[in-house]
Amino acid sequence: MKQLTGLEIGRYIKNPTYEKKQAGERSYDLTVKAIRRLVAPGRVDFGGSEFEEGRSEPVLAEKIHPDEPYGWWHLEGGEYILEYNESLGIPPDHLALLQPSPRITVNGATHETRVLTEGGGPIRSRLAVGPAGIWIKENARVSSLVVLKLHK
Repeated sequence: MKQLTGLEIGRYIKNPTYEKKQAGERSYDLTVKAIRRLVAPGRVDFGGSEFEEGRSEPVLAEKIHPDEPYGWWHLEGGEYILEYNESLGIPPDHLALLQPSPRITVNGATHETRVLTEGGGPIRSRLAVGPAGIWIKENARVSSLVVLKLHK
């Protein structure tokens, strides 16, 4: 296996917010586009014919100062869905690990580490926020991708 550099990962990223800040030495930061609150349960069955995604509603970002270009989400403790600005399209011989940024974990929020494979659709993650809550600014870097090229 070979770990890609941040700039190499950037070749597979669609809709970057600001690549110069997002491309790290061995990872690529993803930015938050939207946050949704889970409000109703979904359904999961064995075969998938009865699968139903749980209902969610958008959490609105609010500007603290009227002259700011971006607003803030004030999240209370609970479960949310993160939607990223970026999407990923990697070849079949690559895999990506999506992990939470220390910026959110030191503030009591996290999401699962996931393996992403080829595809190019939107990326979403479940965000768990601790009881103290957290403030997240629009387009904040909240997650990192590490991409590995598998040798065959």
